[in-house]
Amino acid sequence: MVVKRRHVFFRNRIYRRLWMARTGSSLGDWFNQVALSTTVLAITDSPAAMGFVLLCLDLPQAVISPLVGPLIDRFSKRKIMIASDLVRAVVILSFILASVFRQMWVFYLGGPILGCASAFFSPAKSATIPVVVEKSDLTEANALDLSTSGALAIIGALLGGIVSSFFLPAVSFLINCLSYVWSAVIILNTHWNEEAEAAAVPKQGQSIGNYKKQLLDGFKLIFKHRIILALFVTTFAFALSTGPYFIMVPVLGDSLYKYSGMGIGLLYAADGLAFILTGVLIQKAVGREIEKVRRWYGFGFLINGLFFVAFAFSSTLWSGMLFLFLSQLGSGIIMSLSTALFQIFIPKDYRGRIFAIEGTVYKSTSQLSLAVSGPAIQLFGSPLVGTLIGVLTSFSGFGWMWISRRFDRVVPGENQSGTSEIL
Repeated sequence: MVVKRRHVFFRNRIYRRLWMARTGSSLGDWFNQVALSTTVLAITDSPAAMGFVLLCLDLPQAVISPLVGPLIDRFSKRKIMIASDLVRAVVILSFILASVFRQMWVFYLGGPILGCASAFFSPAKSATIPVVVEKSDLTEANALDLSTSGALAIIGALLGGIVSSFFLPAVSFLINCLSYVWSAVIILNTHWNEEAEAAAVPKQGQSIGNYKKQLLDGFKLIFKHRIILALFVTTFAFALSTGPYFIMVPVLGDSLYKYSGMGIGLLYAADGLAFILTGVLIQKAVGREIEKVRRWYGFGFLINGLFFVAFAFSSTLWSGMLFLFLSQLGSGIIMSLSTALFQIFIPKDYRGRIFAIEGTVYKSTSQLSLAVSGPAIQLFGSPLVGTLIGVLTSFSGFGWMWISRRFDRVVPGENQSGTSEIL
C-alpha cells in the first residue's frame, strides 16, 4: 500500500513559517502598489511623475543587487531578512505621512531606500529555502510560492483597490507597514541551522579586496558552470518577453477588444488564475523527480511562446483571455522551476551572490524590454512583436532542452573546493 506523502507545507515547520512571512508582506505590497499609484496621481496629476516614482523604486534595486551578494553569503540570512523588513516598514510609515500632507519628495526619497531593502530580502530568502527544504521538495515548495503569488495578485489588487477607494490611501500604506512588521516578527521567532557563511570567506576576509574577490568569484562561477550559464541565458530571454506582455495587455484589452478597464482587469484575472493553477500542474506533472524539472522547464518556454503568439493575434476578449491564460501557464512553469534549478545547482557558498546577480539580470532586462516594447508595438503592431517574442521564447526552450540533455554529466554536488563538479 502506497502512503500518500503530505505536502512540504505541512511537513516542514520552518518553510511554513517563512511562507507565512512572505505571504503577509506580499499581500501588503499590493495594497502599497494601489495606494502609491492613487496618491501620486492625486498629488501631481502626472503619469510622468508616476513613472519616475516607479523608477526610483526599481532602478536602485537593479543596480545594487549584484553588489549585495557577498554580504548575503557572509552574514546571517535570517538577520538580513529581519533588517530588510524593518527598514521597509519605516519607509512605508513615512509614506503614510506623505500621503496625508501631500509631500512628493518623501516618495522620491523613500523609493530608492525601499528598493535597496528589497534587494537584500529577495536573494536572502531564495538562498535560505534550499537550506531548510530537502532537495526533492524544492519544486513543490517553489510551486506553492508561485500559486500563492497568483492568488495574492487577484486578492491583493482587489482589496487594495477597495481600501484605497472607500478609505484614505494612508490606510493601505498602514496595512503594508504592518505586513512588514508581521514578516519580521515571524522570522525573528523562527530558527534554523544556518550554514557557516564565514566558511566562504578567508579569516582576514573583511577587507575590500576580499569583498571584490568574492564578487568576481560569483561571476566566474556563472561562466564556469554550464547549467548555471544556461539558466542565466534563459532568464535573459524570458525577461525580454515581459515588456511586450505589460504593454499588450492594456492595448488589447482597451483599444482592440473595446472593453476599457474591464477588459484589462479580466486579462489580468486570467493571468492570476494561471499562476494559481501552475502550482497544481507542477505538483502533478513533476512531483519530486529532478529529471522532470529540467524537462518541464523547457516545455514551459514552448508553451509560453506558442500561446503568446496566439494571444498577439487574438481579436476577441474571450480568445485573448484563453490564450493569455495558457501562455501564463508556461510563464508560471518557467518561474517556479527556474528557482528550483538554481537552488539545486548553485553551491551553497555562492547562493546569495548568484541569486542577487540573477535578480539584477531579470529586472534590468525587463526594464529595457518595457522601454523598447511601447514604441515597437506602436510602429509594427502587436501581432509582429508578439510573434518575434514568441519565436525567441520557443527557441530558448529548444536550446535549453539541447543543452540539458547532458544533465546526467553534471553532478549538483560539491567537491573539496566548494564548487560544483562538472564532469
